Formats: sequence, C-alpha cells, structure tokens
Amino acid sequence: MKTLFLALSVLFASPSHAGGSVSFQEDMKPLLEKAGETALLKSLEAFQISDSGTATRLGKHTGLGGARVCPCTFEVHSGGSLKGQLEIRTDWKLVNLQGKTVSTTSPDAAILVQDFTSLSLDFPKDER
Repeated sequence: MKTLFLALSVLFASPSHAGGSVSFQEDMKPLLEKAGETALLKSLEAFQISDSGTATRLGKHTGLGGARVCPCTFEVHSGGSLKGQLEIRTDWKLVNLQGKTVSTTSPDAAILVQDFTSLSLDFPKDER
C-alpha cells in the first residue's frame, strides 16, 4: 500500500504554508517518493512546476485543524508561454496515536495519513 504517515508537526505546519498553500518540493515530492513514484517524478522534470500550490485546509473542527489535504494544484509551464495545471490526488484519513482511524471531528486525531492515488496534468487550449 502506498501509505505515507504525516505528523502535523512535520508536514503542512510551516508558517510559510499558511492559508491553504502547499509546497511541491517540501510536501508533494516526498509524498510521491514515498509512494514509489520515481518514474512519475522523473517525467515531471520536463516541466517547470511552481513550488507554491493550493490544497484543502482542514478547519478548526478537526483534531488537526490547519493541516492540508489533497487534491493539491500547482501551476506548470512547458516550453515558452504554455501554462497548465498539475493536480495531485490522494485518499486521506485521520488516525489517533494508537493508529486507529478517527472522524474529522475527533480531538484525538494526531496523524494525517495520505495515500497517493493519481495526478493529472492539463494544458488548456489556447483561446485566441
């Protein structure tokens, strides 16, 4: 299983990632590496990927309020002015310190578990 355990204090807690933002280099690249997606990462090197992307931010009602979860989107450039969007998707859940899955409203949520599922790369047609 392509599982990555992410403690809130380690991932998505940096002050530079406030307001639902997420870093491709610091957050998503390690997620893809842990999932064994090295060939996919290698193919993404052909594009210029903005390091700052957007993600869903968990609210205060969760045990991990402020944590970011996928889908995450990043602006990408390929050759000249061609601009597109990279979206990374995961299945995610919250678990307590004993490893038991808990609800998003549980104050016992201590770890965010994200499993990489897919990504898409979209370059819209030029609208002239």
